[in-house]
Amino acid sequence: MLTVDAHHHLWGNPPACARLDDDRMRSVRRPFTVAQRQAQLRAAEVDRSILVESGRCDEVESEDLLRWATEAPQIAGVVLWARAAAALPHVRFVLDHLGKPEIRAGATGLDRWRGPFAALAEQPNVTAKMSGLVTEADWVSWRADDLRPFVREALDRFGPDRLMSGSDWPLCLLAGSYGRVRAALHQVLPALSEAASQAIFGGTAGRVYRLGV
Repeated sequence: MLTVDAHHHLWGNPPACARLDDDRMRSVRRPFTVAQRQAQLRAAEVDRSILVESGRCDEVESEDLLRWATEAPQIAGVVLWARAAAALPHVRFVLDHLGKPEIRAGATGLDRWRGPFAALAEQPNVTAKMSGLVTEADWVSWRADDLRPFVREALDRFGPDRLMSGSDWPLCLLAGSYGRVRAALHQVLPALSEAASQAIFGGTAGRVYRLGV
């Protein structure tokens, strides 16, 4: 089975990303390199990955990401910032981090997120990424059960063929190790068929990002 991490970041020194200026982010305010990433993927037995921009929204970062992708065959695709003005129904869109729900707010966060999320799920050309959830929970005290209602809602709305898993590494390190984050998603998903599991943990990303496998 192909295993894909559909969302991770890399940045140099200095990171040059405004959101990392928050003092809570100091533990990840350091370089995260191609070599580090390759070691993580090998250790976790992940075959391919998708490199995603970090929110700088500039052309220099896009150039950096494309260069890094050429250095690592495991990086099968790159999601870049670009100047796009029109939403086209024949274009496929990927919603990062399930739209960043306020998981730390519990039921209140779930209620605020559910309506807009459901409306977006009605668009057949949108796929959602189950990634970046632990950093929307309490970084210190989160448990897998905190993620469960959001993950279950996503599965109900999108189905496995329009969902993919991702780590948001290295930002996930603010709340837990790479292994713990991946294990939490497995834990909160209901019992899945082999086909559904393959879709979420590799097949959907392979199809959407046209990985040619």
